[in-house]
Amino acid sequence: MLVLDVREPEEYEHGHVLGAINLPQADLASRLEELPRACPLALICRSGARSLRAAQFLRQVGFEQVLNVQGGTEAWRAAGKPLVFGEHSADKPPVIDSAWAHAGVL
Repeated sequence: MLVLDVREPEEYEHGHVLGAINLPQADLASRLEELPRACPLALICRSGARSLRAAQFLRQVGFEQVLNVQGGTEAWRAAGKPLVFGEHSADKPPVIDSAWAHAGVL
């Protein structure tokens, strides 16, 4: 499973799920070719609203294995789960060339 954090880079840097790849919702439509279609995608944002809209969009354009993380990173934090801070790269590497892909998750 690939976790996509659809918040803006500044939000992502202030706490995200370990291993989540930052792909802002605003960039999603222009970067569809970078997303793996054979891998489940879990979309997350701060509260779950933005990621829900992004998940609905991906389903509309043909992605079948998409889910929304209800409650987002706020629910994750409230559950006592760890967050990672920083780690945003100014350049935009392709999603499929992320650390997740190299770790054998895809």
